[in-house]
Amino acid sequence: MLGRAGPFIDWRGNTRKSTVGRTAGRATFLVTCALVPAVGLVLPAASSASAAETRSKTFTKGANQPFTVPEGVTSLDITAIGESGRPGKYGGGAGGKGGVVTGTIPVKPGDVLYVNVATGGGKSVDGGDGGGSSDIRTCDSTKSDCTLSASSTNDPRLIVAGGGGGGASGMSWLPGFPDLDKALIGSGGNADVMLPVDGTGIGGTGGKAPRRTVSWTDPNWKATPGAGGRGCTNDAGDAGGLGFGGSSDDGGGGGSGFAGGGSGSSCASWPNGVVELAPGGGGGGLHRVPDGGTSRLADGEQPEVRISFSVPAP
Repeated sequence: MLGRAGPFIDWRGNTRKSTVGRTAGRATFLVTCALVPAVGLVLPAASSASAAETRSKTFTKGANQPFTVPEGVTSLDITAIGESGRPGKYGGGAGGKGGVVTGTIPVKPGDVLYVNVATGGGKSVDGGDGGGSSDIRTCDSTKSDCTLSASSTNDPRLIVAGGGGGGASGMSWLPGFPDLDKALIGSGGNADVMLPVDGTGIGGTGGKAPRRTVSWTDPNWKATPGAGGRGCTNDAGDAGGLGFGGSSDDGGGGGSGFAGGGSGSSCASWPNGVVELAPGGGGGGLHRVPDGGTSRLADGEQPEVRISFSVPAP
């Protein structure tokens, strides 16, 4: 350790003060500075970019519910659930299942879309109502220029989950006669993307499901609604339409969809001298699935449309 030295005599005989202490002190100061971090010269690490925020919105039963695409959003992830058909009254036939359709649709910020949930199911007086379809479209269906075509090229509906057909009535409407043989009561058909299921029926036949008019692999396809069931009297079921199912008195209502199913028909018959009605169930509705999307039968889920999207960080 260096100490402070005393005065000394140079070669001329003059007395001088020692500089050893000052030199040592200056060295100590420089060493100390070298060991102390230069805080003012250390730059803070750049913060990582904030991740995009994922948001979602769920729509329940209702028609023409508007949704405006947020700024910076260019695609929407959709889950649409169609309504299952209702069972027929008086212990009637079972309703068909609606569908669950998922997919991603391209959009532009500021676009206004319209969400419909469980709409268009065919009605029945004593049978079960058909299930309504759930969709997202580019126009308000109350406007005259919102025209449905059931064509993959120009229909305004971007995604559709079809509804199931309604079950047929389970009781004779003729006074004084027994209820129906349960084995004869028609059930509603399930919704589907390729082959929706026809309603069943032995006396009055079930309503037909809609069908595509061209090959499944053709991207420019169109669908036709299902025909109504054929009654053994004049009481035939109504045909489905574009976005709605057919209606009936005793048969099941048709399921709604990209194209809707027909309703089931009624039939009066006299097996063994006993009058019975044997109505048919309604046909299931047709889905529209976006490219790369999926579809399956609903398993107890309630009808709704969920929209998820990522909002860029500011």
